[in-house]
Amino acid sequence: MTDPARIVIGCEQLGGTDWGELDPVEVSAAISHAFDAGLTIFDTADVYGLGESERRLAKALGPRRHAATIITKAGVRWEQTGGRAKTYKDNSPGYLAAALDASLARLRVEAIDLYFIHWPDESASIEETLEFCNGAVQSGKIKAFGFSNFADAAVRHGAERGMSAIQASFNLLSSAEERASFEKWKELGLHRFGYGALAQGLLTGKYDLASTFNGDDRRHRLPHFRAENWPRTVEALKAIENLAADAGLSVGQSAIQAARQSGFVDHVIVGVKNVRQVDELVQLDSHRLNMSDLAPLYEGIGWQKA
Repeated sequence: MTDPARIVIGCEQLGGTDWGELDPVEVSAAISHAFDAGLTIFDTADVYGLGESERRLAKALGPRRHAATIITKAGVRWEQTGGRAKTYKDNSPGYLAAALDASLARLRVEAIDLYFIHWPDESASIEETLEFCNGAVQSGKIKAFGFSNFADAAVRHGAERGMSAIQASFNLLSSAEERASFEKWKELGLHRFGYGALAQGLLTGKYDLASTFNGDDRRHRLPHFRAENWPRTVEALKAIENLAADAGLSVGQSAIQAARQSGFVDHVIVGVKNVRQVDELVQLDSHRLNMSDLAPLYEGIGWQKA
C-alpha cells in the first residue's frame, strides 16, 4: 500500500472570516496542539483575514515557528472600502515584492519555506512572475515556490523554471479532468498539495440539500452546495459512510483518509477549528481504508493499487 499523503494544517480559519462563527482563540490553541502532536506543516495566505491568519499563526506557534514548515501564498491584493474587502489578482513583481516582505514581517521569520502564487493573473507576465520567485529564492527570502490553482500549461512552464510544488483542490468530488492534472503534475516531479478534502464540510455528512449558510460563510456561494450538483454528492457520501463504518472512523475522517490514500496528492491540507479535530487527524495514521469501495466514483482514473 502506498504511504498516505502527509497532513498539512490549513490556517484559513485563523483569519476569522468567511467560515461562519468560530473562535480564533480556540483555533490558535488547535494550531499549537497540532505542532505538539507532530503535525508541523502549516498552510496560510496573506489574504486570509487580510493578514490576520499569518499574524495569528506566528503568535500561536511562538518560537516554534522556526522549527515548523510554513507555507504562505500571495498574488491576491485587497482594498478595504467598508464592508467586505475588495480583492483582485496581482502577480506583478512589484506587488509580490511588497507582499513577500509583509508576509515575512507578519510571520516573524527570515525565510518562508514554500511560497505559492495564489491564483493566476491574466494581466501579468508569467515570465516576470517566475523571475521574481527565482530571485526571492536566490536572495534567501523563500526556500521554494509553486503555483496554486494554475492551469496545466502554466504549471508545466513553471516546473521548467525552478518551481517545485503545485496546490489545487482535491477530494472525492473532483472530476476526472482534475484528477488527470494531478497525474501530470506527478510526472513533472512536483510536490502536490490538495486542499478541500472535506469539500468545505460537505463530505462530513453534516449538511444536506436543506442546509443554509449566512452571508459571512463562503459556503452559501460554492457550487457543490447547489441542488443541481447534489446527486454526485449523495453518491460520494454513501461510499464514504460505508468506508467509515468498516474502518471505525467518522465520515469526515474517512473522506480525509481517502484523499491521503488516493495517490493523487503528496500532502492533504486540512483546516482545524479546535483541539478535538486535531486529535481526529492524528488518529488517521493507524487506519487504512479499503479503497476498492470507491472505484465507482473514479470512472476516468483509478486509485493507485497496492
